[in-house]
Amino acid sequence: MNRIFREYMLILSAILFGIGIGMTVIGFLWYFTFIQSNIANSIIEDFVKRIGNWGWWILIPAPFVSVAGGWYFFDQILSRKKFNGLVDTNSKAGLVRNTGKIEGMMWKLPEKYRIRFEEKKKKFRIK
Repeated sequence: MNRIFREYMLILSAILFGIGIGMTVIGFLWYFTFIQSNIANSIIEDFVKRIGNWGWWILIPAPFVSVAGGWYFFDQILSRKKFNGLVDTNSKAGLVRNTGKIEGMMWKLPEKYRIRFEEKKKKFRIK
């Protein structure tokens, strides 16, 4: 299960971030229409009637979902960028110096990054 999350964390976190943003928009539309009952837009009024009292169940968790999704999404992007910067070196000493950082980072990256690191270690003949 952990491996599945690691392999698809970028996609899953992007989906979670998108759902959170969508829930936030829907929740705020519901809330402000609920507060201001004199809105003349019939489409929004119809939308709010369909949501009913579920608006609170959409609005309350929405910021948490979007923050969690955004956090993991940008963490994945930054970790991948940092990994690429540390591994793309032509210096054996630089790779040996950064081995601890790279290995600490690999637990949250997909399997292809571990394979790439192992190939780089074989290239420089590092155990």
